Amino acid sequence: MASSYDLEKLVSRLREVFSRVLHERQNGYYMVLALKNSRGYIICLQIKRDYVYAKVNSVEETLFWNCLYSIEDPRGYYVFSRDMDSFIEKLLSRIKV
Repeated sequence: MASSYDLEKLVSRLREVFSRVLHERQNGYYMVLALKNSRGYIICLQIKRDYVYAKVNSVEETLFWNCLYSIEDPRGYYVFSRDMDSFIEKLLSRIKV
């Protein structure tokens, strides 16, 4: 089960980079919306005991802000990690702001 501490750690780090970060529980995922100027990302996140993974899509390329749609969308990319700290580093290295 996802810990609220891990989710808040991610949101806190994203707020250092983006001007607006929103999150909600959605269909078994945590959906995080990160926006800055004209760029934005939808991050559909699963936090498990042994790993963290997410599908990342650009807001500009997404028709629906819904994790079930995002997971099936062929655009975007996945980020996998064993813990939240390395997940955040991998995610931030891939995101273009």
